[in-house]
Amino acid sequence: MASPIGKYAPLHTYLVGQTAKAVVLSFYSVEQILGFKLPLSARHRREWWGNENQATTRHTHSLAWALAGRKANPNLGCGTVTFSN
Repeated sequence: MASPIGKYAPLHTYLVGQTAKAVVLSFYSVEQILGFKLPLSARHRREWWGNENQATTRHTHSLAWALAGRKANPNLGCGTVTFSN
């Protein structure tokens, strides 16, 4: 059975391993963790970082942090995202 978080599994694993209440990552750092570039929408649309309901979302990227017990709060101007629990 395929993972519900697919190619975003490395981000999930990274976030699960963090003990701080808030983890701030640059978009570049997220890309380094993932091993591929984020889509342009991640850099330009706040909605891409939406914190969706785990039971109903089909977005594997948002499941990666939701299943790690985190919420994403991007700062598009700075090119960073804060994952907090």
